[in-house]
Amino acid sequence: MLRGINNNIITFKSGKQGQIPALEREKTVAILGASKETPQNKQYIQMAYEVANDLAKQGFNVVTGGGYGIMKAANEGAWDANPKKSFAVNVKAWVDEHKKKIFNLLTEVDTGAQRTDLFRNIAKYWIVFPGGPGTMQELSVGGESKYYKSEPSPEMILVGKKFQQPLFDYLKNMNDMAVATNADKTYQLADSRNEIVQKVVGSKINLVA
Repeated sequence: MLRGINNNIITFKSGKQGQIPALEREKTVAILGASKETPQNKQYIQMAYEVANDLAKQGFNVVTGGGYGIMKAANEGAWDANPKKSFAVNVKAWVDEHKKKIFNLLTEVDTGAQRTDLFRNIAKYWIVFPGGPGTMQELSVGGESKYYKSEPSPEMILVGKKFQQPLFDYLKNMNDMAVATNADKTYQLADSRNEIVQKVVGSKINLVA
């Protein structure tokens, strides 16, 4: 199983605020999205590889759920740039066996909800590609945390303006119904590799196309 392949376990240490991963949160990015590899998802899988590769070269840690699709592409991109910058948090029941080592295993948890909450502590930035119900759960948890200014809460960067637009319509309906204020401002939108990387790095950098 994957546990035997990826055996670099990074332990957690106790701190004043509880369990704190041994990664610098300000320099850590969680890349989330579909585990399915379909023709419709091909462009996003390629983009996930490129974004993770760019960010690892800029000194950022890249963390995923250790699965296939978007997650695999992100881990491969970070690993190819710097193996010390590619990480994953596995859900025990969903362990995927990759043919080659592409990440360092941070830890294993029992449920997807636990993994999502752990991402809040690990990563300041969440880059969320199109995905399924699991990605929706991550979007909701991260967005709620950001909206209510919980600590810690991630900077939410959603990829794919056409795919994500219905969510923003829903959030604007919240505003119109006066059940939330500026709910759509909880998330940022990005549609290209350059947009995504620059939102994380915070300045314009020249990327090879």
